[in-house]
Amino acid sequence: MFEAAELGHTVTPQRYDSLLPRLRARLLEAHLALRGQKFPVIVIVSGADGAGKGELVQRLSKDPRGKPRGI
Repeated sequence: MFEAAELGHTVTPQRYDSLLPRLRARLLEAHLALRGQKFPVIVIVSGADGAGKGELVQRLSKDPRGKPRGI
């Protein structure tokens, strides 16, 4: 799993915006697959101050239709 998270990968803002809906859908699919399991899952968002962690969490906490969801 961590092989895919190698350092040095970059994505342009335009590419990120184009990938975001599909990635959000895949995250929702993973969430639904894990929902019925008998163990807790923690997602950690880490990075330097000002790196956009808060914005990422806000984007990921929207439902697939783009509406905010209660956390």
